[in-house]
Amino acid sequence: MLSADQKPEPPEAPSTKVTQAELDALGTVTSRLVHGGVDRYFKWRHAFLSFMGILFLIRLLFFSDQILNLAVIFNSLGVDTHKYISFRVIYLIVGAGMYVVSYLQNWFFPQVAMVAFALAMGGLITDTLNFFAFYQGEFPKGIFLVVFFRVAVVVCMFYNAINVHRAPAMPRHWWS
Repeated sequence: MLSADQKPEPPEAPSTKVTQAELDALGTVTSRLVHGGVDRYFKWRHAFLSFMGILFLIRLLFFSDQILNLAVIFNSLGVDTHKYISFRVIYLIVGAGMYVVSYLQNWFFPQVAMVAFALAMGGLITDTLNFFAFYQGEFPKGIFLVVFFRVAVVVCMFYNAINVHRAPAMPRHWWS
């Protein structure tokens, strides 16, 4: 028995495995754009990509004569420009479709986003170089606007490809 003078010794305090810096980090407020958070600009980039895709398709389907100002040169070389335009339309639809399905279903989206960016960048470079190499005379003012929008599309696809780890959580919809 313990006498009134004696107090029981307190049990030994367990050593903590968490440092004070780690506890402080748990209480801090982090931005939504910090690594691991959701990128809130995905939906705006997707809206821009959708709008530009629709405009590019309309331009390919209905204003193909403005796209291929060099049709005379291609026709003299024996190239069927109508078949070329139809292949470009199919290429755009299949590429955009794969990108959308990959995003919505999370089907290898990091890889598909990077490949789509690389294809868009390669297409921009080759189309621009081909146009400026073969075009004779003064350049139309509209062509610089089209090149600017294509550069903007490539930049949006680049940001989507590098920010894939911050994509919205599943289930996704195109405007998420």
